[in-house]
Amino acid sequence: DTTWGDFLVHVFMVLGLWFSWKLQGMDQLFLGFLFLIAIPLIQDRYWVNLDTQAMVIFIILGLCLPFFSVGLTSKFFPSYLEYFPRPYLSALCYLANATPKVKDYYSILGVSQDSDAKTIKKVFREMSIQLHPDKVGDDPV
Repeated sequence: DTTWGDFLVHVFMVLGLWFSWKLQGMDQLFLGFLFLIAIPLIQDRYWVNLDTQAMVIFIILGLCLPFFSVGLTSKFFPSYLEYFPRPYLSALCYLANATPKVKDYYSILGVSQDSDAKTIKKVFREMSIQLHPDKVGDDPV
């Protein structure tokens, strides 16, 4: 027997998880909400044997483990992030809604990422001369 109250609790739980993921990404708020509210609510509502509950919790922990590993590494050992494969980090950032808001300076300069330092320096100097405020003429001073 499902009442409207039970239905609304589930709707608010899903909306709360979605909003916390959308606004903050998969951070402490989302994971705390997941482990302190969502899992106990599911356990209370859909009581199953202990083996099944343990398996569900281990599956959820297994799904969250990659995010924990990158989060802990970036917080306490940031120099080790370079050892993670780039596609792995990109996928986790996308799934966690935590894509960095960093400009791609190679595309701004119009060079490829495998360009040598001499080419990058040359293009940078050309653009700095071209875009210098004294050369452009729209400097208000």
